[in-house]
Amino acid sequence: MLLGFLIFLYNRYIRVLIRLTMNYINLHVENFEPFYEQFKIDAPQVFVFWKLKKTELILFASGAILIMFGYLGKLFHLSLIK
Repeated sequence: MLLGFLIFLYNRYIRVLIRLTMNYINLHVENFEPFYEQFKIDAPQVFVFWKLKKTELILFASGAILIMFGYLGKLFHLSLIK
């Protein structure tokens, strides 16, 4: 169950956060292309995580968890209104 939840988080939020962060860095940092090529996320492959540093993983995971709790809180709030 925990593994399924982690895969859901990875597919839904963490990949999006990584892609957005890499796109932001690619747009705002000069001569970033050789570094960016290592992190291209075209296919849902977990090997990208092994290339990231621990601090980056913690930031991405915490961001994904915050998004998830915000979404669950919104659903809970909407269920209370009805």
